[in-house]
Parts: sequence; structure tokens; C-alpha cells
Amino acid sequence: MKTLLFFFILVTHFSCTMRKPETVNTFKTLVTDTSITHQPNDELAFSIRQGEKLNLPSIVKGVDSFELRIWTFGSWTHYDLFILRYSQNKWIASNYIYYQSDKVIDSLHLISKQLTNDTASKVQAYLIQDSVLNLPSQIAIPNFRDNTADGETYVIEIATNKFYKILDYHNPHYFNDPYNIYFLRLINFIKSYLNIYYSN
Repeated sequence: MKTLLFFFILVTHFSCTMRKPETVNTFKTLVTDTSITHQPNDELAFSIRQGEKLNLPSIVKGVDSFELRIWTFGSWTHYDLFILRYSQNKWIASNYIYYQSDKVIDSLHLISKQLTNDTASKVQAYLIQDSVLNLPSQIAIPNFRDNTADGETYVIEIATNKFYKILDYHNPHYFNDPYNIYFLRLINFIKSYLNIYYSN
């Protein structure tokens, strides 16, 4: 009986002191390395600020399945936001058009529609490939200098349950380096599959 009691105490002691295996967080946040560029991460700040103004949930820490956001804007124009998300077993595409002041959002237009699984899955597969995930933001391109004014800026966010990626490009069609060319190809690919509405 004493042996059994001793064994029970020993087992209880080890079960209390044994460390439980720690879960490894493999989620990746793929943003511009500001330690290399020595410039603030304006793309991430922009995304968070705009999302809050439009009362959108943050996707910086990932989403359950997949979400794509494309912010487009230029000087003296409205802002456009396209969102593709997988939610409740269906693909939903939404187009927002809005003006903004310091704190006020004036929404002009919103269209949402359901997409076929085939179309949306092709876009998703393209966006999660390594060539897209390894693409730097324009500011991080080696020896790049943006010598353009006004024009059009794109901020693209891609979120899954494994990673968050953000890209920021200004007037990519004016530059012929491989990074700007690839980014333009990315935009054109998305537009070829998704009906992204931009009003003039």
C-alpha cells in the first residue's frame, strides 16, 4: 500500500512539473523591412488607418481563410478599395468608392457580389505563390528612386491564416525594372479575372 501511495505521489509530481509542449507560431508578417530602408512603414500605417475609418476588421494578424484588399488612390481623386474574401463558404467581392477628409469618410459607392469558386481560387492560387510573397514593396527595391508626381498608388494586402503580406507601389507603369514590371503584371492578372470597378 505504501509503495502504491509513493508511486501515486511520484506520478502526480511529475505530471505537475512536466512542461507542456509549446505551440509554435508559424504565422508570418511580410512587410517592408524598415531597418534596411531606414524609412517608416507608411504602407502598414495607411492600411490600418483606412481600415479603421471604413470600420473594417483588421487583417494584419491574419484571417480564417483568405482576404485580398487593393487600395487605389491618386491626388485630388476619390479612393477605391476592392476586397475579395472567402466567408461562410462563398467568395465575395466588394468595391468601395469614397472620399475622405482628416476624420470623415463620405462613401459614394459600394457594390458586392458573389464570385464563382473557379475564378476566385485562380486569383488566390496566384497570390500565394512565392514570387508574389517575395516581391518587395517599391520603397525596398535596391537603388530605386521614385521621380514621379501625382499619378496612382496601389496598396495591396493579402491575408490568410498563415501570413499577412502588404505591397505599396506608386505609378508602377512608369518604371521598367523587374519589380515594377512584375507588380504591374500582378495588377493586370487580378483585373483580368475580377471585375474591379473604378469610376472616373
